[in-house]
Amino acid sequence: MQVNHATCNEIIETIIKFLSKTVGADKISSVILFGSFLDGSASPMSDIDVLVVLRSSDKRIIRKAAAVLRSLENRKPPSSLIEMVLEGVKAKTGMFKSFFVCSEDDLKSGDFPSIFSLSRAMCLLLAPSKLVLGSVIDGAKVVYGCIQLPPPPKLSSAQILKSLVMNLILSMAAIIIAPFIKEAAKYSMEAGKWSVMASYYYTFRKRLPVEKIPQSLSGWTRVHAAKLISLRRNYWNDPYILILTPFFTLTTHLLALRGAIRLVP
Repeated sequence: MQVNHATCNEIIETIIKFLSKTVGADKISSVILFGSFLDGSASPMSDIDVLVVLRSSDKRIIRKAAAVLRSLENRKPPSSLIEMVLEGVKAKTGMFKSFFVCSEDDLKSGDFPSIFSLSRAMCLLLAPSKLVLGSVIDGAKVVYGCIQLPPPPKLSSAQILKSLVMNLILSMAAIIIAPFIKEAAKYSMEAGKWSVMASYYYTFRKRLPVEKIPQSLSGWTRVHAAKLISLRRNYWNDPYILILTPFFTLTTHLLALRGAIRLVP
């Protein structure tokens, strides 16, 4: 979904309209935007990232609202077993998903699995939840309502290690599915992007705009990061990206642990 300011406003109006009919306007607390659209890094591949906060903590109402918003996403049905598996992975990880729904209590408490509708087991074992949540909060904007964003969570080195494991798995999986799926390199791109953004936030406690990712690196990692950014604008199943991203992921996280990520003005 290519996004500009006009379509963004239309999407917000559509969200309010649909949810007002489905769960009631009084249940809508706030709408929050985050992601590449806000920092001017949106590409033809970018989706708008929206978090809808409801006043109700009733899980049935939250699921109902989430189902309505899923109908707004332009998703083609899976045509093979591999695509069905990938759809399940997307649902569990929040990848390539535009709309999220949570309650005010979920947001205030920083309940990562509830905020992003993710598996608690997956979050406990793999997801660098505090890194991701901190980065989202740092780059978020309330565009409807007036809810107070929670403070960023405290971080430990365990978070960057979780990020390393998760993104290594994702980048290796992309290589495995590449012979069967034309969009395999998109998973490599996500692994590479998340690796740098997590490493940058871990180092400086600031969100790094996607377009500035190469500036935080040097040498071959900077070249690879630039190729990742270029691929967002002109996508193809690039074997170079697929093969090198696991090494890029490992190197980037090691740089973060050594404090060698560069501060970007």
